Amino acid sequence: MMTLRPTILALAMLAAAMAPQVQANTWTISATGTINSGYDSTGMFGKAGGNLAGDAFTESITIDTDAWKPTGGSSTMTDLIGAGPSFTDSVTVNGHTFTLTTTSATSSSSIYLSDAPSNNFVNANLHGNAADGQATYAEIYAYSKLIDFLPTSNFIEDVTEPINSSFSQADSYFSTNGVLGTASFNADPGMSTLAISAVPEPAPLALSGAGLAALALLRRRRG
Repeated sequence: MMTLRPTILALAMLAAAMAPQVQANTWTISATGTINSGYDSTGMFGKAGGNLAGDAFTESITIDTDAWKPTGGSSTMTDLIGAGPSFTDSVTVNGHTFTLTTTSATSSSSIYLSDAPSNNFVNANLHGNAADGQATYAEIYAYSKLIDFLPTSNFIEDVTEPINSSFSQADSYFSTNGVLGTASFNADPGMSTLAISAVPEPAPLALSGAGLAALALLRRRRG
């Protein structure tokens, strides 16, 4: 049976750890701003039967990229289209936070990322139902021809970008209906910041640590 020498094995661990990662486990897109139009039917955000226009908001959509599989695209764009797995949407208005994790997305869900020069955009457009039947629609969209705000389209981005005249369009939309309450709003115009964050898999760090530990042990033995 062929065996790897300890030095080679340690270096292999380090190489695996340093290899480029195509995807992160968790990808979150967030928006903040002022609601352009909206209505809180049941008081989810403290305004039963109240108008949400003019209120500040934060919305964050989170997916597990290992569960979503790319279904198309090109060298500058990635598409995630179709029913897909679950997603989590968290919305805060007037100090009240509503968070829902769906059991599955619906067939109309899609996520697009494009880092093409002078044609950067991100569109997370998700529909889903929770186990209790609560239906939720969440969308965050931003598009610019003037600035390349996406460094990559591989779901490993870390972006914080103010929304200004450099963006042709930017919008955050939310709608939910069911036993937990009913409310909806849109922020077009009104969105003020866009943020994207990716949480990488822990495995590369573990491999790196194991590789470094192995090399250190070998040095001590040879010293």
